[in-house]
Amino acid sequence: MLCLIAGMAWWPQPSQQEPLRATATFVSARPFVDANKYRKAIARLAISVRLNDGSTLVVNPAAECVPTYRKGDRRELMGIHANGGRIEWKIANARCQV
Repeated sequence: MLCLIAGMAWWPQPSQQEPLRATATFVSARPFVDANKYRKAIARLAISVRLNDGSTLVVNPAAECVPTYRKGDRRELMGIHANGGRIEWKIANARCQV
């Protein structure tokens, strides 16, 4: 049981791999309300972007951290590998990281 708990804590942590960088085109944004681990409400945006290879991706930053975007704007994204293999994408040069 203790190993399971330790594994669950290790899985989402950032790995030691180099961060990924990608350029993406802004497609759309949709606001929603999320809760942090303390059940405090956080206003977020579901930002849909199209990567250079044509694939789409949704990034969910806190609303106060996002500058103004227009459809077609180009933004740089930064991806961090988690120990479990998942990549967490963030907008590079955002005002803050929540």
